[in-house]
Amino acid sequence: MARYLTWCDIDSAALAHNFMTFQGLAGPDCRICAVVKSNAYGHGMEEAARAFIAAGAGMLGVHSLDEALRLRAGGTDDSHSHHGLCPHLANQRVAGAGFHIVLYVPETLEALLALEGPPVPVHLKIETGTQRQGIRLEDLGDFTRQVLTTTQVRLAGATTHFANIEDTTDHSFAARQLERFAEGLAAIRAAGGSRS
Repeated sequence: MARYLTWCDIDSAALAHNFMTFQGLAGPDCRICAVVKSNAYGHGMEEAARAFIAAGAGMLGVHSLDEALRLRAGGTDDSHSHHGLCPHLANQRVAGAGFHIVLYVPETLEALLALEGPPVPVHLKIETGTQRQGIRLEDLGDFTRQVLTTTQVRLAGATTHFANIEDTTDHSFAARQLERFAEGLAAIRAAGGSRS
C-alpha cells in the first residue's frame, strides 16, 4: 500500500508581498483587515498574522472569540475584528478585550446594549448576495440609526462578503455585490453614519 506525504511551505515574505500589493491597489487611506480565521485557512494563524502586521495590516479578521484570544496570547496586540456571530455570553469578554465585532443581527445589538464600559466598536455587515449573514439593504437605515443612538456601541465601519469572487471568468455577480455594497454605504451615511 502506497503512502503519500503532503506538506505546504508558507513563505512569510510572499504573504507580506501579496498584502502590500493589495494595499497599493487600495491606496494609503484604506486600512486593510487581513483575514486569518480558521488557522489562516490551515496555514498557521500566528505566523500569518505576524507577516500581515509586519506588512502593515490595520486589523486581523478572525471567526471566533477563541481565535482572537489565541492571537493575543501569542503576542499579537493589534485590534482583531471578530467576524463570527458573537454568543451573547461572550459579549462581555469581547468588550473587555477591546475587540471589534461584526454586527448584523438585532439580538447581538440588544446584548451589547446591556454592557457597561467603553463602547464596543462594531462593523455593520451588509447583505449583498451571499444570503447567509448580513443586514438587508431595506433594513440598514433603521439598524444604523439604532446603533448611532446608543452609547454602548460605536460604529467603526461596514463590511460585506463576496459570494462568488473566485470565478475568474465572469465578474458580473461580484460587480453587482459591489454595487449593493455602495448602496449600503450610502444608506449608512444617510442614516447619520460618517465616512471616517
